[in-house]
Amino acid sequence: MKYLILFLLITSFAQAKNIDISTKIYENGKIKTEYITNNLYTTQKDYYENGQLKRVTSFKNNTVDGIVKNYFQNGVLHTQGVYKNGKKDGRFKEYSKEQRIKVSGSFKNDKKDGVFKVYNKDGSVQSKGRYKNGQKDGVFKRYYSNERVELESRYKNDVQHGKTRLYYERGGIESEAIYENGKQIKITKYMPNGREIYEF
Repeated sequence: MKYLILFLLITSFAQAKNIDISTKIYENGKIKTEYITNNLYTTQKDYYENGQLKRVTSFKNNTVDGIVKNYFQNGVLHTQGVYKNGKKDGRFKEYSKEQRIKVSGSFKNDKKDGVFKVYNKDGSVQSKGRYKNGQKDGVFKRYYSNERVELESRYKNDVQHGKTRLYYERGGIESEAIYENGKQIKITKYMPNGREIYEF
């Protein structure tokens, strides 16, 4: 009886707020997909067969618009991103099943735009670099486990351009190369004490 009363209360509330709720069901009786519509806006919730939430998608005028979240089958958040008019446009994050952040960045008009970071299991940054209109643009860095810079490269229009430096784990330059539009034109090698080995 109390479940019937609760259902009637939810239905009355939805009708009062002009909210339409519809569902698709798995053969086991659990909800597969739930649609919650309020005028121009719809929230779609997809579920795994075990009842765990799988995905939450926001729509406006039947186009993906707003925050989209994907979940692992264990209920942990997998990815979260912002969409605008059906395209990725805003912050994006990806997580592991252990709830550790793996990747963070941003998109503009469905293309990478801004700084992207890749993380180690301990949460430290493994690498980072800037994108512009979907292409690498600027300085990209990769790090050792001790958080010292391992590799530092410069990009322009998605190709290496300028200095690229490789560092020893304890510090100091191991090699330095010069690139022009993706073509290496010079490289210099160094010993750990900073002494130049050769150049060509």
